[in-house]
Amino acid sequence: MSDDLESSMNPQPSPADRRADLKHQNSFSGHSEIVDWLRCLIQIAYIETAAYLRDRTALFWTFLYPIALLVLLMSLFGAGSPRVVIDIADGTGAGAAVVTALEQRVSRIEGVEVAFRHVRPDEQTPRGRVRIDIPADFALDTDRVSSIRVSLDGPPDASSGAMIALVGETVERINRVHSQAPEIVRLQYDIRNGQEGPQNSDSSAVYFIVGLAVLTVVSTALFGFTAPLIELRAAGGVKMISILPLRRSAFLAGFAVCRLVILTVFGLLFIVGGFALYADIPAIGLQGWLTTGVLLLTGSSAFLAAGLFLAGMTTKSSVAAAVINLINLPIMFLSDLFIPIAQLPDAVAALAEFNPVYWLVVAMRDAVTVGLTSWELATSAGWFLALTVIGLSLAALTFRWLPQP
Repeated sequence: MSDDLESSMNPQPSPADRRADLKHQNSFSGHSEIVDWLRCLIQIAYIETAAYLRDRTALFWTFLYPIALLVLLMSLFGAGSPRVVIDIADGTGAGAAVVTALEQRVSRIEGVEVAFRHVRPDEQTPRGRVRIDIPADFALDTDRVSSIRVSLDGPPDASSGAMIALVGETVERINRVHSQAPEIVRLQYDIRNGQEGPQNSDSSAVYFIVGLAVLTVVSTALFGFTAPLIELRAAGGVKMISILPLRRSAFLAGFAVCRLVILTVFGLLFIVGGFALYADIPAIGLQGWLTTGVLLLTGSSAFLAAGLFLAGMTTKSSVAAAVINLINLPIMFLSDLFIPIAQLPDAVAALAEFNPVYWLVVAMRDAVTVGLTSWELATSAGWFLALTVIGLSLAALTFRWLPQP
């Protein structure tokens, strides 16, 4: 009788009432509630950061592993010959003689590895790389003057300047061999002076340092965000949010901000330290560092949103780890992190250019070498913010707060 009386005085809320309470709990009704939400976000981010920095496994994979990998890669490949890439756009093969002569001249240079990358006439060449365009009507054995175009988007450095000089010498030799007096091939220079940037933009040090920084961002955003969230949900930790005076959005935001801050700060410090140890380049400058920071921030947010979506799609950390490993494998080979896509088959290289990881690593290498214009930075950051919105939208539809029975 007393139990019935107590039940009638304290009725249990129905499922509909509980859903209504949760909806009210996660809605804002005034300025003070927004302030409370931000306070909760900051507190959760602080707690998560402290817990993350006490986790030895997380410290190893986030901080020590990329440093050890950089030392290993530089010891194996860093002391090798500098590598220079030249793009050649010769769709019809009309300038085969010029290309052959240039390759013969380059093969005699000691201490420098030069790679010729044949591109389509409409294909874009990265900033800071020498490009040679040979028109379809190019011909040597005619009375008219044929011309090839040598272009460089950005200020010339030691590598690109040497290649331009080599092209000029090769063309001059072809002129003398075929005409013995007047020129029959004219060299047209197109060098657009952009922002001053560090030299040796194609050095192996810059290549590996930026590649490892981006790999750390992607791996930590997935492994260091998805798996802990799934494990916390499986253990019933996320379920506690439904009975605590804490908005779920504040919890997730604080959880993500912790990783976002760690990735951005570590990425910048890793690049600074790597350049100080291995890259003999001048100071990047305040604008270059700000550009790099913006790319790290927006890129990390995009991959964290992808990790949140993955956490919503899977209920077991083992399944999530398997999916992440399947994602990481093509990332290693199709993102220009350690293997230049210029060395891949054309079809594979074209596919790699649609990879968001490739967008991030190319933009960051440009930011620390030749520099990015405001429009280029806005375009790159805009793409990553768009991916962030898409990832968060998909996560909102799929994320499960309660462990599956």
